[in-house]
Amino acid sequence: MKQYLMLRFMFAVWSTSLLMTALAGLESKAQTPSQAPSNTTPSQVQIKVTNVTAQGASVNIRIPGSAGDIKVHLNGTDVSSRFSPTDCDGATCETATLTEADGFRAAKNVISADAGSGMTGRLRFDGSNSSASPSGLPQLQTMALAAPRAQASSGGITSPFLPPTFTLKTLYNGGWNGQVDPANPWFTVGTQGYPSVQPANCSGSPIYMAVVLDRQTLVEKTSAPESSPQCFANSAALKTYLSGLKTAGVTSDLVILASNQNASPDSGLDLTDIGGSLYGGGPQPSTGSSGGSPINGNYPAGIMAIGVPGASSGTAYQQWYASTKGYEAVTPFAIGTLQEDAFGNYNFQSSEVFEFTVSPNDPAYLSPNTTSVITIKQPTLTGTIEYDYLPPTGNNGFWLLTLSRNTLTTYPYSCAWGNKSPDGSVQYIPNCGTFYNTGSSDSATSKAAFQQLASDITNVNSWQMAFLTTVGQPVYAGSPPNVFNVGGFNGTYGGPSNGFTEFANALSAFGAQPNLVQYLFNSGDAYTLITSPGMGGPLNGNSVESTTQLSAQGQSGFVHGIMQRNLTGLFTPQQTNQESQPVFVAKGGNKSPEFALTEVAQQQPVDWPSSSQTALLTAGGIKASSIPGQIAAYRYLSYVLLNIYQQGVTGSHLDDIHYFFTGSYNTAINYHTYDPISIQWPNPATVSGPYVYPCATVSNNTCTVTIPQIDSNPLVFTQNDFLAVQSQLRSEIVYLTNTLQFLVTGSNNMKNVISGGSTNAGLALTGAAATILGSKLQPPPPQTVVTTSWQNIVSMIGGVASLASAIPGIGNVAGLIADGSKLAAIFGGATTAIGGAASIAAGGGQITSSSTNSALPSAFATFSSTIGDLAQSNLQGQLSSGFDAMTDSITSDWGRLSIIGPMTVDSNNLVFFSPNQAAQSVAIQTLTQGASRSFYLALLPSLGYRIDYWQGVEPAVQMGYGNNSGCTPYYPQPIPANVSVSFPSLGGTPQYFSQDYDLYAVDSYVVAGAVTGEGGEPPPNRDD
Repeated sequence: MKQYLMLRFMFAVWSTSLLMTALAGLESKAQTPSQAPSNTTPSQVQIKVTNVTAQGASVNIRIPGSAGDIKVHLNGTDVSSRFSPTDCDGATCETATLTEADGFRAAKNVISADAGSGMTGRLRFDGSNSSASPSGLPQLQTMALAAPRAQASSGGITSPFLPPTFTLKTLYNGGWNGQVDPANPWFTVGTQGYPSVQPANCSGSPIYMAVVLDRQTLVEKTSAPESSPQCFANSAALKTYLSGLKTAGVTSDLVILASNQNASPDSGLDLTDIGGSLYGGGPQPSTGSSGGSPINGNYPAGIMAIGVPGASSGTAYQQWYASTKGYEAVTPFAIGTLQEDAFGNYNFQSSEVFEFTVSPNDPAYLSPNTTSVITIKQPTLTGTIEYDYLPPTGNNGFWLLTLSRNTLTTYPYSCAWGNKSPDGSVQYIPNCGTFYNTGSSDSATSKAAFQQLASDITNVNSWQMAFLTTVGQPVYAGSPPNVFNVGGFNGTYGGPSNGFTEFANALSAFGAQPNLVQYLFNSGDAYTLITSPGMGGPLNGNSVESTTQLSAQGQSGFVHGIMQRNLTGLFTPQQTNQESQPVFVAKGGNKSPEFALTEVAQQQPVDWPSSSQTALLTAGGIKASSIPGQIAAYRYLSYVLLNIYQQGVTGSHLDDIHYFFTGSYNTAINYHTYDPISIQWPNPATVSGPYVYPCATVSNNTCTVTIPQIDSNPLVFTQNDFLAVQSQLRSEIVYLTNTLQFLVTGSNNMKNVISGGSTNAGLALTGAAATILGSKLQPPPPQTVVTTSWQNIVSMIGGVASLASAIPGIGNVAGLIADGSKLAAIFGGATTAIGGAASIAAGGGQITSSSTNSALPSAFATFSSTIGDLAQSNLQGQLSSGFDAMTDSITSDWGRLSIIGPMTVDSNNLVFFSPNQAAQSVAIQTLTQGASRSFYLALLPSLGYRIDYWQGVEPAVQMGYGNNSGCTPYYPQPIPANVSVSFPSLGGTPQYFSQDYDLYAVDSYVVAGAVTGEGGEPPPNRDD
């Protein structure tokens, strides 16, 4: 009997054991068009806006050298045709006057330019023409934690300008409580609470309430068709409303809705019109479940969603819970940020990022005990930030730890805490979870342990994360050891199970590879699985699996990565490193900064200390005298510095240097050009030299000065105000300069490796797709659709241990570095950081198959494109534009800049301190591998391939059939390498074949199908 199985256990076995090796040759060719490394930093695209009026603005774009087709977007609208060439020495220049008809706003505007080959630029600018007059726009920004508060010109910085990032969080869970309470609103954006007025249609007991904001300006859409805020009596009314928004084509809307407190969704909940899901027929009285719902058929008892009309189904944030027995009831919430994408649209992203580490048989690297360890770490906190879980007493078996995907703490049980580390940063939690003595030499003990483990794994639900790892040797293979003893076949077809079969079935339901466990009976063998129902397998989903049996692929059972909340609000592995314990230690262990860029980019914004209107500044050992004084000093110093860094600068925001920290001209603000600490106290009696704007008067160390260009009213500040702000501004500008050196301006900068050099991540994806189109395997038609996600691509990146064999030339590169620990830190750390940056940039650039702006970026959201489009170079431009958006989100925020900035000048930090060309080349090649593997796996069903599964046959892949001429093989002989694999059959395997059987039977898996010039239909009279 021949069976055809798809994309579960057999598919995973074949993919890992066979295809990865076969792809090594293909991936080595999946390079960018230019193979020669380049350390040339691409010149910057410069965008300048002048003549700003309430009706429009003049825009000038300068592109170094010659350029072809230039794509320009203003607030997401393609305005390329509005530009015309203008004279420009040694460069390509375009100019246009953009008006309201082009999408210009008298508020925040975002213009982006793409000149091809990863050469992009971005500028955020204020559409109001003067900073000296208060803005008439709704003052959301006056309450934004990440931006200076807009005030009257005589009172402080006038900045009617939204930052790239806002905090969005619910102040209480469970939906709106029916009260309009400014002191305790349902949710806030910045510090603006919602709902701010009584919603319409809230009489009776409505189930839902929705608030709709403009995605570009974050102004509430109070007019029709949105008429925000308003309530909805039931799912049918909500569906009508959302369908109306989709029909109206208002992709500029950001819809935030939830079921109200003490109200549960009725039947027919349908959020597909805003990128959500269809939730089946409704709750069932006995179970609370219903067919058609996204997670195991359960129906929401409460839900919160954030989406965009017209977005693809499954891309909205949808956090919900079920009342089904055994499931954790976490009422609806959202904690994250509104992050600006490449077009200036705000999109919700969860801000919580946790690191995890699983170390089987840990040699005291993570804990004083030499046993297996599972760690959960929240690096953005202070104090106790890491929790190290240790197994119960036992050896030679498996350890199962289940954590809540809502909190990443033990669930549904608790464990007593033990001691802390000497510095108090690590809390040890011993005797947690369950140990199963599956490796016992006593057959009854191991059988009972396997069966109990199988039962417990099967009972894990979708709100739980299962961490399964080994302690000692997990299986017993007899004496002397023989792999055929592990699975319990014992030469008898249909015989009794020894418990391993039940265990194998439980793991295969998660897409894992239990057959590999049969070989783990030697000292040092290990296995780890991190999974949850509905999360998908290790290759086609989000689960994580690692075993020493796949050491050739760089696996060791040890894994280290990060988890983020996915689009249903549940923690999910986002990026994982497969590496050895010594490599992990060489990179700095749990103190390694390799995930810092992703962690920082996702954290909530932090106010600038130098311009804070709520906290009195202390910097350089000096405390400011008053908040009004420090703000006046900030405005004064901003004006002086801007006239130094950009001589002749005119226009608005000259009293707010932070306004210029984003966009294509932020590289002009450089402490190497002028150190802010050099500015003298402007006492006219003592000051001298250039860059001086003296006080009109100084009395009791208090300066009074009027600068007409920013304010007709005087600025008043003390010398302490001046010195404190000067010291803080110096730190901010030093961090800005150094961060931009790492991200954009350095000779080996991150943008270069993501999208701009001759070898970069964008071209790596293009090369991977192009290689597939030209493969010796059956090539897919260019119009074949491939669906994947950035989470899947970065999760395919192998560990450092596998690079030497997987990447041609890496051995020569590695030989240039004598210190092996530095090799691990540089190559491994840089690869991780670059993979994370590419994932963020892909979200910011909205990698899609179209140019629409209704998509909601997320590393977990799948994007679909044809393989032909993927093989084109447009991915490079999209990644580059997304990287520009990510850079703005970092340089506009003190919390992010203050973390990244110091790392870039720490010579011991081999991830952020001047990464070299060799490390970046390795990272690009590993991304090429990741993309190739992801694309191949996504395309296999379209290519006509299948997995032939032959169960309980002789240990040779021939699969003969009988006729009068004897026995002829089913497959062409000899079978090529790396297209088949066999594992010992398990207890209970039936005998399917009268001619093909054996005392040492195996289950064989064969890649079969449309291979050019091979295969074909078998002759008749086959015996199968």
